[in-house]
Amino acid sequence: MRVRVLIPIAFAAALAAQPPAVRPEGRGPAGFGQLATYLSLSSQQVSDLRQLRADAAQALRPARTDVAAKAKALRQLLQTQNPDPAAVGQATLDLRTARQQVAKARQDYRKQALAKLTPEQQTRLQALAEAQQRMPEARQARALGLIEGAPMAGRMAAMRGRARWRAAQ
Repeated sequence: MRVRVLIPIAFAAALAAQPPAVRPEGRGPAGFGQLATYLSLSSQQVSDLRQLRADAAQALRPARTDVAAKAKALRQLLQTQNPDPAAVGQATLDLRTARQQVAKARQDYRKQALAKLTPEQQTRLQALAEAQQRMPEARQARALGLIEGAPMAGRMAAMRGRARWRAAQ
């Protein structure tokens, strides 16, 4: 019994003694240094893309709010005792239209962002997009040891899987 109590306390103490993690450049939504290096983006291109993204996010905010409100209205309508089929149909169409507007705004942003890239950069970006499509296969090959990858990521996933298995028992 004492061992079960002492192990988590020792683990927590060891974690508390660790220095805070430093976010490497290019990680997270604000930084994309690795992408800038891969595509050979100029500082002006980086600045333009960041500004374009900020403008697009601000422009999309009302449309996303509209989608959320229409989805909520549809859910509420469907939760009533006897929902009116015509009202449900209209609410569904309204939600679909709002989602299409968001999708169109995203497509417009993407066209503007791609226009900031040179043809060579667009080619490299396309290769990156194609590689992204193969990520599930790459994770499976890494899990089988066929290719090398980040070993800690695999161990952490395995540990989470074991923890879920134990919790289910």
